[in-house]
Order: sequence, then structure tokens, then C-alpha cells
Amino acid sequence: MNKHVLIPIFLLLAFAGCRSGSEVSTQHYLLELPAEYEFIWEGEPGPLPASCEVIVPDVVAAYSSHRIAVREASHQIRYFGFNEWAIRPDQVFHKMVIDFLKENRVFEELAYGRVVMPADYVLETEIINLEADNRQEVFRARLHVEFRLIENVTGALLLIHREDRMETLEGRNLNDFAGAVSRMFTEELTVFTESITREVNRNQ
Repeated sequence: MNKHVLIPIFLLLAFAGCRSGSEVSTQHYLLELPAEYEFIWEGEPGPLPASCEVIVPDVVAAYSSHRIAVREASHQIRYFGFNEWAIRPDQVFHKMVIDFLKENRVFEELAYGRVVMPADYVLETEIINLEADNRQEVFRARLHVEFRLIENVTGALLLIHREDRMETLEGRNLNDFAGAVSRMFTEELTVFTESITREVNRNQ
């Protein structure tokens, strides 16, 4: 074979080898209920004699995709490259609420997905901020969440709980960030659930 033909072939093979050796795999992070977390009932343990429909959380658009947001300035965010949420925030927070209420037997009946019969109550969740805050040379996990309990027949807002949490992390570690967000969400869901048990028991 002509040496003038061989040289381009060798160059192409070498370039392909360099590209395959430098490929970076995407890391995925999962939000989930902490394994060691336990809900402590106030007074008589549940379940509450009522049904509740859990609505898919409303996540602000900037945080609703698989991309993980980091805040660099007061009005500036960017997204990590090669680091993503394993499950979209609306889906995973929905699962966390359902699993929490199921595991702790908060309601007699729990409705989600396709609902046939209207429930007594509707539980709504809104995620207002979900980001790693990298300002002031400190790496912090931020979760701004709101829970709402609505009486289904009248549409009356019975309870609302909103909290803007910030937790400083020792290093710039996204695994620790995911763990902090999971823990903060569960803690605020616990506070809200305690309020639910008091409100529903009062109305019985």
C-alpha cells in the first residue's frame, strides 16, 4: 500500500485512541429517604382515619431537569457538567413523600397516580430552590420547600409549611450534597406530618 495512504490512516487511528481514552463518564446522584430516619408519633400512633392524595411536586423550572444547579452569584446559576440527578426532582420527591407516608402509616388510605375516588385531603409540594450554593467560598446545600394540605371537598387550605434550609458541607462533594438535600427534605416533611396529625385528629 502507498505510504501516502498509510500515514492518514495511522493519524486517524491515533486520534480515535486519544478520544476514547479521554472520555468522561457522567456521575448520577440519587435523592432518597435516609435509611436511619424514624418518624416518632405524637400521642396515639396512626393511621389517621382519612384518605390523602399525594400530588406530583411542582418544581421551579430552573431545577426541574436532571441537571444539578450551582449558584455562583445572587442572580446567577450554572449547571454541573458530567454530574446529574439520577431521577428528575419532581419524580423523586413524589416517591419520597409517598414512601414516608406509607412507611409510617400516616393515613388509612393513600392515593397517587390515577385516582378513582376523591380523597379526603390533598397534599401538595413545591420545590422553590434546589441548588448547591458556592458563594463566599463556602459550599452549601440549599433546599427551599413548601408543603400544603388541602381539604378536598371545600378546597380549603388547612396547613402550610415552608422552610428555606441551608447546610454547609465540609467539601465540594456532590454525594454529600445529595445526602444533605435528602435529609433536609425528610426533616421538613416530618415537621409537616406532625402538624397534619394534630390537625386531622382535631377535626375528627
